[in-house]
Amino acid sequence: MTELLERVEKFVKKEKAYFAKKGQKFPDDEKDNPKKRKHDSQRGEDTKKRERR
Repeated sequence: MTELLERVEKFVKKEKAYFAKKGQKFPDDEKDNPKKRKHDSQRGEDTKKRERR
């Protein structure tokens, strides 16, 4: 299990370096950013739920 986690950490470090070279921001994990803008289709579902109440 620890070997898998180490592999993931190495991969993320490589990806962050790649994004930095390209001048882009590494995408955040959705779990870490709860205020992330929802997709338009999800927004419609939220408004429908509110209307039912």
